[in-house]
Amino acid sequence: MKKLAVLIMTVTVSISVLCKNIVEDTMVELVEGVVYEKETPFSGEVLYKYNSNSLLDALYSMESGLVYKEEQVYKKERYQRGVLDGRSELYYPDGSLKEIVTFRGGEREGTSYVYNPNGTTITITYHNDEEVGRRVVKDRNDNIVGKLSFKNNVLNGDSTFYYVGGQIREEATFKDGLIEGLNTAYYVDGSIAGIVSYEEGILNGEAVFYHENGVVKSKTRYVEGLIEGEAVFYHENGEISEKSFFKDGRIEGLLTTYYESGVKSSEAVFRGGKQHGEAVAYYPNGSISERVNFIEGIIEGPAYIYFRGGQLRGKIPYREGVQEGEAVYYDEEGRVVEKVIYKKGVEIQKY
Repeated sequence: MKKLAVLIMTVTVSISVLCKNIVEDTMVELVEGVVYEKETPFSGEVLYKYNSNSLLDALYSMESGLVYKEEQVYKKERYQRGVLDGRSELYYPDGSLKEIVTFRGGEREGTSYVYNPNGTTITITYHNDEEVGRRVVKDRNDNIVGKLSFKNNVLNGDSTFYYVGGQIREEATFKDGLIEGLNTAYYVDGSIAGIVSYEEGILNGEAVFYHENGVVKSKTRYVEGLIEGEAVFYHENGEISEKSFFKDGRIEGLLTTYYESGVKSSEAVFRGGKQHGEAVAYYPNGSISERVNFIEGIIEGPAYIYFRGGQLRGKIPYREGVQEGEAVYYDEEGRVVEKVIYKKGVEIQKY
């Protein structure tokens, strides 16, 4: 009987100790980096709960946009002799896990996990409170979508992004959080999709993109984030599809497009990034299909459309970008087949 009493007392004491080592943050205080409970360095687990009566928690809730339920735990921290030691956890308002960080002697050590609302997971490795290696980002299906290099919690160094199947999608270098140098994108089969150059996070230098068959798709040049000079685009067969000139990021002068055969398909003139003057479209046989006049990017005056043989097919009047007045349409023999009256772009009468 005496042994039973001792056993009960021992169990009671053990339970008491265990309960005592799980406390709320209001029962401990932080003094010069050490957590105390009644003047004794604390060992155990501290629960942080949202309290609507706490100004600090209320401000945090407002600034973060998160709404916690009353008395809900949003953080758990484990201490050994007043110093963070072991697994710490942070929670979302719905109670789901947001972050896991492991501490040893007050410093982050080992693998930590961040769980994002979109289902992605970030794995971070620490040693002596310093981040080492690259962060690994996985999607909700546990596929690696990125490996990112950080320094002082800022992107620094080489980073790689992946397709769901594991193939490299993009390779980039960062410096102080900004893309720096060459950034290369790939198709799923591993062929290069594009190479662009950055300086301090801004496009600067030549940008070249490729079709999936390896043929160049476009060549442009950037100066401080803006396209500058000649821009050339190509069809998959290597023939030029479009050629234009840029100044301070805006098209300036003649823009010409081509069919895959190399025959010109259209010409337009730009001034300050807006179409200005006559624009002409062509059939694949080289004959004119349409002529339209622009003033500061707006169609103005009659627009002419033609049959493949060169005969006039229609004459449509425009005023300030909308059809206005009488439009006349012809057959290939030059006979009038239809007339339409427009007012502010709306068809009023047809005869």
